[in-house]
Amino acid sequence: MIKTRLFVFSLFIISLSSFAAKRTPGGIKETIHDDAIQVPAPLTSNIDSLLSDWIVTNHLSLDEHCIQQSENPLFSDSIYIERLSKMPSVIEMPYNQVVRTYIDLYAGRLRERVSYMMGLSKFYFPLFEQALDAENMPLELKYLPVIESALNPAATSRVGAAGLWQFMIYTGKDYGLQIDNLIDERRDPIKSTYVAVRYLKALHRIYGDWNLAIAAYNCGPGNVNKAIRRSGGKRDYWEIYFNLPKETRGYVPAFIAVNYLMSYAKEHNICAAQCKLPVNSDTVQVNKMVHFQQIADMLNIPVEEVKILNPQYRKELIPGNIKPQTLRLPMASAYAYIEQEDTIAKYRSEEFLLNFRKTVDPGTINDDVVQTVIRHKVRKGESIFNVASRYGVSVSDIKSWNNLKSTKLKKNSLLAIYKEKRVTPVAPVRNSNDSISSNQTASVVKEKTRAKSVSSTTQYHKVKKGETLQEIAAKYDVSVGDLKKMNHLSKSKVSKGQLLAIKVEKKAKETEEKATLADTNQSAKRKQVIEMVDVTLHHKVKKGETLSEIADKYNVNTSDVKKWNHLKSTKLDRGDMLSIRTKEKRVKTVLVESKDLALKNKTVSKAVNDSISVDDRSNKFVSKDSLIKDFEYYRVRKGDTLWAIASKYPGTSVEQIMQANKMSRQDAIQVGMRIKIPKS
Repeated sequence: MIKTRLFVFSLFIISLSSFAAKRTPGGIKETIHDDAIQVPAPLTSNIDSLLSDWIVTNHLSLDEHCIQQSENPLFSDSIYIERLSKMPSVIEMPYNQVVRTYIDLYAGRLRERVSYMMGLSKFYFPLFEQALDAENMPLELKYLPVIESALNPAATSRVGAAGLWQFMIYTGKDYGLQIDNLIDERRDPIKSTYVAVRYLKALHRIYGDWNLAIAAYNCGPGNVNKAIRRSGGKRDYWEIYFNLPKETRGYVPAFIAVNYLMSYAKEHNICAAQCKLPVNSDTVQVNKMVHFQQIADMLNIPVEEVKILNPQYRKELIPGNIKPQTLRLPMASAYAYIEQEDTIAKYRSEEFLLNFRKTVDPGTINDDVVQTVIRHKVRKGESIFNVASRYGVSVSDIKSWNNLKSTKLKKNSLLAIYKEKRVTPVAPVRNSNDSISSNQTASVVKEKTRAKSVSSTTQYHKVKKGETLQEIAAKYDVSVGDLKKMNHLSKSKVSKGQLLAIKVEKKAKETEEKATLADTNQSAKRKQVIEMVDVTLHHKVKKGETLSEIADKYNVNTSDVKKWNHLKSTKLDRGDMLSIRTKEKRVKTVLVESKDLALKNKTVSKAVNDSISVDDRSNKFVSKDSLIKDFEYYRVRKGDTLWAIASKYPGTSVEQIMQANKMSRQDAIQVGMRIKIPKS
């Protein structure tokens, strides 16, 4: 009888043990199996990008006093159940075969990575705990970034989530994180942590259950709500488990497994790696644009360390000039940065910083490309295809340039052919006194003396949009018939870009007058007087130039330069154009005539004094306009002619421009050439 009772009692104990083994403290059967479990990607990939060779070599190492065994001890389910029940957690962490699968994964194949993440946790977990405690949130939520990013602040998922807490762009911006080309605050360990805490707190208010809130953090509230509806309104994670997306089913079990293994790592022979990252760090405010390399070089710290502490800066560039930014540095280096901020910002700034121009004038054509016009006379039997082949252009271009409706050409007609060649623009050569040489002047005077009463020149006009033949004829004071005859036009219609040859007739009144004056002045005594005149120069600010340096260069005061250019501060940017008012020498010729010639030349003397001066050393005439240094520069653009340029400066003639630049009628101007324009 006693034996029978003992046998029955034994069966009862065995049945209780079996029941306990099949039920968790939360009442969930351990027999739950999921063949579609997906391992979170960061656990198998992102850890490698985080623990780059530099970080592992310089900031993480296994504890020498800890024996790192390769084997993972096996424990029974009851031990796992007991250990989970003893963890100081306010979030329910039940046990089942799915949780067991993740524990075996972490403690087995991923044990070395867990060791490294335990080492990194010494650097990141204090930041997480501080933010969670401030909002009275469960501290065990600090393990979520282990699953999300493997504690890699630079991690980016295949769908675009980034940072320790893996925020999508729209979520990050909704919570006030700055995300642009230079900054991504999703990667900022501190700012992203406080946003994650706020987001988790909002999810918990929605569901009232931390496991559902954690699941919603992974797949979004929409998917969790859908799973709740499909399960008939149940609001328990394990009861809606199979209604959740596959990638989310393992999220909570993985969270439970990480909590367990981080707490019982020693029992599984896993040692935490030693972390040498500077736990004692501080943030400083940056008000200038500064590069990581400038900071590293000047503070004598590895640039990789600056990167690790400040992963939110995408291009290793801190745009503090746009708005104040934060920079995290080791404590000692933070103090050093404050003391050397200006020096650091200037150190090799041209090499590391984005020196973008604030303003720029668009060019009309590549400065290295010069466009020339060739006038081709059609020969007998020559076709448009022969002409195109000869000059290496297309038939359609020739038709467009010459306003041709067909490919048929007339004998002796002139075709405009545009050709481009790459050259290096060369400024006109000047003598030291910036004047035309005596020999050149003498030949010019001699040539003008022999000039006929009427001379003609051929100019070329490029038709602008909307221009008519009548307007062009009126502009050059020629007839429409002459224009049509000169350019072999059958109709009065012209098109944009068409080049027209124009013969301009000009009376040589000025030439004759100058020749007469030259003859008259041969018997006069000549005297040159140097006088100081007020001029305005234009200075283009170069790299690194300061206002005081520019003022010293022109021997003026800094305050005057600011006043002339309406500057509120002394800060300058490369490429700025400054006006400088100063004085320059001007050569003025005075003719001292004999009494016999005084009355005769009274009228012409004034004209001579205003237009011609004489070089006493060579006794040859020199154009006075070429001696005047009060001028400005003009950059030749596509389609410009000397006449067109002169028309832009009232009171300035083509001859004055030619004399100032030592040019003759045969000299052609090129695109990109810088020429002098005498001020009237």
